[in-house]
Amino acid sequence: MESNVRPSVNPVANRFTQPNAPVRAPIIQPGFLAVKKTQAPTAWLTPTINPEPSSSSSSSKKGQATEEIIVPNFQDDYRVYTSHETEKELRDLMGSSMNQDIEEDVDMSEAVVDGFKEGITLLAHQIVGRTWMRERETGKKAGGILADDMGLGKTIQTLTRIVEGKPHKSDKEDGWSGTTLVVCPLSVVDQWKAEVEKMTKLRVVKHQGTSRTTDPAQLRKHHVVVTTYDTVKSEYETYLPPAKDEGQAKLKLKSKSAPGVSSDSEDSDDIVKKLKNKKSKAAAKKDALFRIKYWRVVLDEAHTIKNAKTKGAIACCELEAKYRWCLTGTPMQNNVSELHSLFKFLHVKPYNDLGRFNLDIGKPISSGRGAGRAMKRLQVILKSIMLRRRKEDTLNGKALIDLPARNLEVVSCPFDASEAGFYKSLETKMESTLDKLMSDKSKSAGSNYMSVLLLLLRLRQACNHPLLVSKDFKKDAEAVESTPAKSRGGDAEDDGLIAAFGQLSVIRKCQMCTIVLSPTNTGEGEWKTHCTGCVPLAQAAKRAELERPTSAKIRMMLKILRDIEERDPKEKTIIFSQFTSMLDLIEPFLKDERVKFVRFDGSMNPKEREVSLNAIKLDPKVKVILISFKAGSTGLNLTACNNVILIDMWWNPALEDQAFDRAHRYGQERDVFIYKLKIDETVEDRILELQEKKRALAYAALSGDKIKNMRLGMDDLLALFRHGGRDDEDEED
Repeated sequence: MESNVRPSVNPVANRFTQPNAPVRAPIIQPGFLAVKKTQAPTAWLTPTINPEPSSSSSSSKKGQATEEIIVPNFQDDYRVYTSHETEKELRDLMGSSMNQDIEEDVDMSEAVVDGFKEGITLLAHQIVGRTWMRERETGKKAGGILADDMGLGKTIQTLTRIVEGKPHKSDKEDGWSGTTLVVCPLSVVDQWKAEVEKMTKLRVVKHQGTSRTTDPAQLRKHHVVVTTYDTVKSEYETYLPPAKDEGQAKLKLKSKSAPGVSSDSEDSDDIVKKLKNKKSKAAAKKDALFRIKYWRVVLDEAHTIKNAKTKGAIACCELEAKYRWCLTGTPMQNNVSELHSLFKFLHVKPYNDLGRFNLDIGKPISSGRGAGRAMKRLQVILKSIMLRRRKEDTLNGKALIDLPARNLEVVSCPFDASEAGFYKSLETKMESTLDKLMSDKSKSAGSNYMSVLLLLLRLRQACNHPLLVSKDFKKDAEAVESTPAKSRGGDAEDDGLIAAFGQLSVIRKCQMCTIVLSPTNTGEGEWKTHCTGCVPLAQAAKRAELERPTSAKIRMMLKILRDIEERDPKEKTIIFSQFTSMLDLIEPFLKDERVKFVRFDGSMNPKEREVSLNAIKLDPKVKVILISFKAGSTGLNLTACNNVILIDMWWNPALEDQAFDRAHRYGQERDVFIYKLKIDETVEDRILELQEKKRALAYAALSGDKIKNMRLGMDDLLALFRHGGRDDEDEED
């Protein structure tokens, strides 16, 4: 309907609610809040704006734009929505693109960008994004949210804006630098720098690590500065105005001067001098990021600041910039309150104010009372400041991007007799421990949850290699749980694993089955970390280590690599595992096969990671990269590889898909082959079933491509232990 009325300059402006546009009701997407229709608003009302909290100084800094979106006074339908209904409506709003199957006049001459290196051009949907981002940096508009799906080119669209959106002389006279600051996760810092250098002629510098400059003048010399969220947080803590140390010191001295006790004035002077010296040294600390008025700040993977109360989010909001951008394929992951943090960073009124956001949006949606009106308000804001496209969307009847075929195969790996016997013995022991655990009424639900996760860890490890079962839990801590629980304060997102592992040493629990050790059930000598029931299993694993045998999955992995080499010697492969200890076991077998490989995991420093990534991308002799699932499942661009071997399955299919997208993304020229290794008649059968269940539920997720709560419930965990006749047991609601 809207496509019949087109502006002559901006082909995308009609798709967004403009504050200065003629009075009209907002366009509600088909199906949006279809539960009950409401009348269109009769007038546009400017909401009463609460003053910004005094603790937030960034929005009041001189020259920084604060955009105000006019929100209609929607009529309340006086209906109470269930949580299921609100989730569905939020899914429709956030999970889908803002406009599917777009019909748009696209000027393909804009595919070539002045300032880009020769041969680099934009796709049609990226041209639309270019026009939209340009329009979002005009007037009082100061940026927005580019929420395209992963692989649609958020980076190249952002670089287009940086290249053509430079400040004028008058802007520099007002104190704005010509610098754009890009804040991103550590894993993609080098990738951002490389992309800027590959596509443009801009001067770019990486600002991260202990050797980074303390001089803001050095940063101002560059068009683009790339840094990390942790660096921003660290430098903000340094930049914060120091406490009045001198006054505090004198007060302390005065309080210590009790009757009958003399205070030496020289000592007092010495302390004040020391504090002054400390203060001068603090001024030389690293806080250069906060001594620049940036022309533009870009947050990549902006959902990183989804909790506005964390130190990292607060620090990002305090960066001074003319324009602000959020890049994220998942602007909302778990709940609607996460959007407030983005609105706060973007300085978008009225909902950059937490009180106003909760009053108009957060509380109505969480309670269900007034949820329909709240989501209409939210849609007005998002239609104004967010552009979102999905891979399955079309533009003028054509797919946004054409990717090579993606072929996924679940490959069964047969145990040999020894492995099968070992797994069966371990499974029997784990189920016996589980029965005792669940019958112990003295244990808390949280304690049981972690214990069950640790038991599952051992079964999953046994599917990979018997040897892993004898390893310390802490070695593969990241493989236990997919996502941390709620923060317990500050930036800490401890998911309970540290406490659980701590208990193993403090309370002395069996390293294999986690039961509490006592003088009557503890192994002897080197087996004193195991219960007597697990000692035979640990001894079998120890013998396996000495003999260095293969395992079912290692044998299948080597077969697949040989088949790939036979198919095309130029093809490269990513091998993912959640267990870094499994990657350790794989390495010698690759060496025996004379397969040249590199590694990428969380224990490596940024320089080592960069060397590995460059080798797999550029060295034709390097055929394999071993990646720990946690370190490399997101952010990386590995289109040099067109084969992916997933050694162990994860119960959340969305996380697996993110890992597969390292290879299957824009820039891939070959068909992609994905091999998921599985041991039949084990816990992995149930994990595969759980994946299908989660995949079916994914369409009810708030973000469309991420499950609402990736943390498994206790009933999910117990189901992974059940097999055969036990599947029909009652589960908790």
